Amino acid sequence: LVMLWRAWAAWAGARLPRRWLVVLLSLAGLFALYASHARVFGQETGVAVLVMFVGIKLLETRSERDVIVLSFLCYVLALTHFFFNQGMGSAAETLLGVVVLTAALVGFNAPARSTLQNLRTAGALFAQAVPVMLVLFVLFPRLNGPLWALPGGAAAGTTGLSDTMAPGSISELSQSDAPAFRVHFEGTVPEQRQLYWRGPVLEQFDGRTWRRPPNARRPSGRSMRSESPGLAYTVTLEPPKGPWLFGLEMPIEAPPGAGFTGPYELEASRPVGERIRYRLRSAPDYRLDANASPELLEQNLQMPAGFNPRALALGARWRSQAASPDAVLAQAALFFRDGGLRYTLSPPLLGMHSVDEFLFETRSGFCEHFASAFVVLMRAAGVPARVVTGYQGGEVNPVDGHLLVRQSDAHAWAEVWRPERGWMRVDPTAMAVPIRIEQGLARAVPSGDALPLLMRESFAWLAGLRHNWDAMTYTWNEWILGYSQERQHEALSRLGLASRSGVVRWSILFGALAAILAWQVLRMTHQRPAQDPAHRLWLRWCQRLARRGLRRAPHEDACAFAARIGRRYPAWAAEAGAIAQGYLALRYGRGPAERERIRALHHQIRRFRPR
Repeated sequence: LVMLWRAWAAWAGARLPRRWLVVLLSLAGLFALYASHARVFGQETGVAVLVMFVGIKLLETRSERDVIVLSFLCYVLALTHFFFNQGMGSAAETLLGVVVLTAALVGFNAPARSTLQNLRTAGALFAQAVPVMLVLFVLFPRLNGPLWALPGGAAAGTTGLSDTMAPGSISELSQSDAPAFRVHFEGTVPEQRQLYWRGPVLEQFDGRTWRRPPNARRPSGRSMRSESPGLAYTVTLEPPKGPWLFGLEMPIEAPPGAGFTGPYELEASRPVGERIRYRLRSAPDYRLDANASPELLEQNLQMPAGFNPRALALGARWRSQAASPDAVLAQAALFFRDGGLRYTLSPPLLGMHSVDEFLFETRSGFCEHFASAFVVLMRAAGVPARVVTGYQGGEVNPVDGHLLVRQSDAHAWAEVWRPERGWMRVDPTAMAVPIRIEQGLARAVPSGDALPLLMRESFAWLAGLRHNWDAMTYTWNEWILGYSQERQHEALSRLGLASRSGVVRWSILFGALAAILAWQVLRMTHQRPAQDPAHRLWLRWCQRLARRGLRRAPHEDACAFAARIGRRYPAWAAEAGAIAQGYLALRYGRGPAERERIRALHHQIRRFRPR
């Protein structure tokens, strides 16, 4: 509104508001921002205050100094864009804004120039800054931590898995097609049914909500034994909601800066507020906690009293009828396969006995309903069990071969403990709806369910465009946003600079900058001014005559040279005089249809054929 007010004042020639009104607007804006954000400091509040001040500054912009101050405030405002998004689209948008802003500054200093000329100058200034930018990007020491993330910043609103799971929590998350992480395998990408990305493990149940136990953060002993060499891959994780790093079941070793918890969750040693990249090796065949303690097994048999009596009775009946835990698992698989359970993104609301209502009444749910019900039945049947949340599947990009896992791939499954075998994965969703695991979410849900935009089959024609854009985004994240201290150390090692002292590296940095600036200065001082088109045609004609022995003297102007040609060769006098007059009219006079007259002069010179 303030910008529209200022534009109207400029268009209508109206007076700008008095200073007291500007001060009153500023105070009112600050009060409104505080009432809206409930804080004075912070990332979003600070940027909002800057936006408001830039707008109000327009109402008191009267002098050239005000214009310059406002322009540099806009430069700072453009910088704040990266507090919230560092993608390619945001970078391109910010770059366009900076070029336009620079063109406006050029225009304020040269009012007679056209807008196109100002944009060309701004583009040239940016092109001159590119070498300096590249040198600083490659050689300037990288900070150990997120450059743009501030306390209470954009990462606070990141979507993702949490350390609790209630009916409907993951189905809500599955409505988001935002990327969760990207994976690049060093070999062949495993089959879809093998892509289980382990996250938080939930062992405590209050009748409705599953939670991590208080002792989940205890360090894990080397309780996992690999039965195969493993698959090597690299994960680029978007800013996560919690401390968890996701890996393909089962990671063999934790990456630097991370470790395993008691339930074998991969967890960062410090809060993660930025996009991170780490390498892992996972073994599809493994044994986990084969010698688990009785206390741990007892903890994974506990059930709250007074909840889900029908499910508990069914599990107890299986226990009395089955001769072994394997028989219990077989009965559960048969129940989930033939029980008429329906997979849907829009499950009905459940009450106090959520598992009973899902299994025996609504029979409609998402993966968290299936996993929760299965674990309750297993515990009631005397088989230790727990819920594992994470992601399942992913989409292979045919452009560059990386695997994209979205938030909509969030999934929950179960783990049951078997003697000598340890914790083994059991996915009750795969028992009831195997197509979900084999072909993905879009093929598993009913046709009427609302899928995320990029997963709808009606938008399949956008697949090629989406894959190309995602491949470019992956490259941008890996080599621009992911250029961390480790990446810089690798790059400097290839250049032979990693082992050099800090003084040597700083000297190289400043030497490279000095060389670029010196080259720019030499290029500008020796740059030839652009020749007038008419003068260029005249010089070309003079060179043609010089090759025939008629060289123009340095002191001769166009008329004198044409007259001398006419005296020596009378047959050429008329054409030479017309060429000289046409050149002088274009060189020293301005009139209409200048382009046509240049074309006419060029035609006269081409027709001139002295013999």
